Amino acid sequence: MKGRTLAHYEIIDKLGEGGMGAVWQARDTRLNRIVAIKTLPADKVADAQRKRRFVQEAQTASALNHPNISPFTTSTRTMAPISLSWSWCVARRSTS
Repeated sequence: MKGRTLAHYEIIDKLGEGGMGAVWQARDTRLNRIVAIKTLPADKVADAQRKRRFVQEAQTASALNHPNISPFTTSTRTMAPISLSWSWCVARRSTS
């Protein structure tokens, strides 16, 4: 998926992958900013339980508001893979 466009996001790099899907660094072409996107692969969208859990994750993430949590920005369900996006945050290394 690297190098592809997903909705209005240009995929830059893969950051990781787990049981629910993959996380990508992308550029939001509408707002010209870097974001993190989590995608539920097309083959998993057919699984109603996985899709429900993915949507539930979006709802839970959108309710969180804390300085140590990256803000949730968007949920896209109109295409496969469906995706969730968060603001891009660069982690600082702890000195303690």
